[in-house]
Amino acid sequence: MAFNIRVLASAMLETTAPEARSSASLLALADQCVQCGLCLPHCPTYRLDATEAESPRGRIAYMKALAGENLAPTEVGDRHLDHCLACRRCESACPAGVAYGALLVGSRIRQAERKGLPKSIRLRLRLLASPRVLGPLLDVYRRLYPLLPAPLRPLPRPESGAADVAANPSAATAIFVGCIADGYESPARAALLRLLAAAGMDASIPGRQGCCGAAALHAGDAAGARVLAEGNRNAFAGSAHVLCLASGGGQQGPILAAAGAQVTVYDNSPRQLARDREVAEREGLDIRTVEGDMTDLSTFADASFDLIFHPVSNIFAADVLPVWREAYRVLRPGGLLLAGFSNPINYIFDLDLLDREHRLEVKYKLPYSDTESLSDEAREAYLAKGWPLEFSHTLDDQIGGQLAAGFLIAGFFEDRYTPQENDLISEHMPTFFATRAIK
Repeated sequence: MAFNIRVLASAMLETTAPEARSSASLLALADQCVQCGLCLPHCPTYRLDATEAESPRGRIAYMKALAGENLAPTEVGDRHLDHCLACRRCESACPAGVAYGALLVGSRIRQAERKGLPKSIRLRLRLLASPRVLGPLLDVYRRLYPLLPAPLRPLPRPESGAADVAANPSAATAIFVGCIADGYESPARAALLRLLAAAGMDASIPGRQGCCGAAALHAGDAAGARVLAEGNRNAFAGSAHVLCLASGGGQQGPILAAAGAQVTVYDNSPRQLARDREVAEREGLDIRTVEGDMTDLSTFADASFDLIFHPVSNIFAADVLPVWREAYRVLRPGGLLLAGFSNPINYIFDLDLLDREHRLEVKYKLPYSDTESLSDEAREAYLAKGWPLEFSHTLDDQIGGQLAAGFLIAGFFEDRYTPQENDLISEHMPTFFATRAIK
């Protein structure tokens, strides 16, 4: 069974290794905080109460004091910790890269081990973990919703009608439906199935899947979260062997692995591969990392993978044609190559001028190459900053190269930066392309 990358993004499973909640690990995470306070305006509980204890910075101080045994736990402190929504908006605002989510989860697990979970929380978690009970209850709630007074309507009204799709081991796409979302997203799922069918892709909703475990983990129930995550992995077991090609960095690989795929991340950057291992260890995922050049996949046997995910990274390869030939070789018959690449026209402009004056001026010929298009001085400046050299490729090489390698291109997509990202080129044309190719 192969996987569609967009569907897999909804299947995030969270878990944690036992050592992640040790005092040393929690202190190391807390020590990353420089107490700058840039996270405060992004925190919903701080914006509501405007008190330090209801901010990420205040909670980090409390968690650090507990981990270092400089402060005994208090009911007031635990209550502020409980108020955190675990939305992790603070992480995107943090200049120091504090892994607040991991720190919060580890601290809540220790809190649960110390105090035990309240009976009401245990009951709710048990309900989320029992889809055969939760589903009928949500259906009753949906039917009674118009008759219930406002205090008895804590949740929106569930949608009616679930998508009826059986498990199909040969389907090209596996859909994760989770627990409560199963009752609330049935129209969206039905629309997704229609879209996939129109694109000629079979879809499957594997049986025996359930709650992803995030609610249990955020409540501090690590054991329960691991049981739920393992159940979902078993539900998707034996599915896709996925190669994340030149795709290190701890993003796509963990998402695919969390959904049950057997993931290999192949990248020439040890630092990027380290990020994948870091996320995999933190989330309890199985990811294989291999260092190597995207143009040489000789470490893999023929027909090793069901899916290759190749983001916008062949700009770092001087010759893209070997990438397509090697990808074709290591894919199994019927396997998919999802590849993204930069619009080559991006490289005709003087990007330094664009950064300084926010205007476009044509400067370079295509195909562009940092080794040939830049002056020696400019190229040395790039290398001194640790920047990789970049290369544009013709559409003949990007698209025609896939066809020449033997692929059938079954999908073509255009994309660009959002208006909020203030990219001048994107105001005039797509800046990225993506293809879906079949062996």
